Amino acid sequence: SDRCGKCKLENVKVENKGIDYSGMENIYWKHKVARLESCSIVLEGNSEFEAKNVTLRGNQSFVVPDGHKISVYAGDSGEVVSECRPLAEGPSWTWQYALEKRGVVLSMKEGGFEANK
Repeated sequence: SDRCGKCKLENVKVENKGIDYSGMENIYWKHKVARLESCSIVLEGNSEFEAKNVTLRGNQSFVVPDGHKISVYAGDSGEVVSECRPLAEGPSWTWQYALEKRGVVLSMKEGGFEANK
């Protein structure tokens, strides 16, 4: 379905302290891990997150509300800029599937909603 959360990262670097390996409560196989710093992206419902040409440093948390898109990029002085705006009538991009002799081929189609009408 085109009506689901989507995340697109292009030329994005994440730099943080990561896992606290000295944490005595860490249970790795249960994915219960103490972290010193982390980067999280939560997509609620039909939402989109897009980051391009940026470095995310330290603790970063992005929650994208249903029906919205957050765009993240580096500002003029290198600071992280985040913009949240409502999605138009549908997703800004979709995956297009094609079955060929070599298997399934995926391609990204910008302006997904209008293009699939």
